Amino acid sequence: KWFVALQNGGESRGTGGFLGSFAVVELDKGKATAETIGANELLTAKADPGLLPQDSQALWGPARLAEVFGVNLSPNYPYAGELISSMWQRQSGTAPNAVLALDQRATALLIEAVGGITVDGITLTGANAVQFLSVGVYEKFSTSAAKDAFVTAAMGQLIEKIATGATSPIQLAGNLASAVLARTV
Repeated sequence: KWFVALQNGGESRGTGGFLGSFAVVELDKGKATAETIGANELLTAKADPGLLPQDSQALWGPARLAEVFGVNLSPNYPYAGELISSMWQRQSGTAPNAVLALDQRATALLIEAVGGITVDGITLTGANAVQFLSVGVYEKFSTSAAKDAFVTAAMGQLIEKIATGATSPIQLAGNLASAVLARTV
């Protein structure tokens, strides 16, 4: 199981951005199945800040680190991954095997790999996804709920296309490697 967090770079956090939408994806023998996809308000369980060293807890504050808006305050991604994993385990009863965070640039590379996605009449491509997910979504949708619904639907469609083989694993891995090398994952 992978917990995939879409970070919103418009709301800065240590690992890149606020945890906006997420998906929990089951990988089994090369097949991916989305178990849960949603906006951050569905993450109601608290993370366990006791997993982090005392100096990090003191710096960021255990209460803030326990909340969905604070799990990735620290730029130390392994710490953020531990907190996110503990939050999901407390909520679902099972810990993910991995936590992956994507920003808008990495998401755009994945959208490019699957040939684009269309949600509510809006087509996202590798060329326009960064701008739309960073700025355009706020211009298009006047409420957080509408914005979150769009981004969650886009993430769901992206995962569905990846799961059904809309791209080759080599292209997908290459695009993810590009994102890592550009420090956007």
